Amino acid sequence: MTSEAAIDFGALCDELAALIKGPLAHDEQARARFERTLTDGYACAHSLEAEQLRIERRIGKLAAEMSARDRELKADELAELSLQLSRASVDLQHLRALLATARRRVSAAA
Repeated sequence: MTSEAAIDFGALCDELAALIKGPLAHDEQARARFERTLTDGYACAHSLEAEQLRIERRIGKLAAEMSARDRELKADELAELSLQLSRASVDLQHLRALLATARRRVSAAA
């Protein structure tokens, strides 16, 4: 995991959970892995936040442009965007909880 494009959300969450449940990072290689995973997690969180903002802006734009003749088409898109926003919010909340737990674990071990 080295870039936002390479970050798989499920794999990242699994890796964070494994690091939280696993032994503390005592050697340099283990600490580096932990820090890299945290960095990937924060990058993913920023990406999810940006996605939420993009979706919110699109929803606002669609709502402002809605007219009687294209209401059904735009309503379908609004429903899809709302679902995407909800998913991004749930993912972000889950990721933030994992990151907070992992960060507390690192701080307690230091």
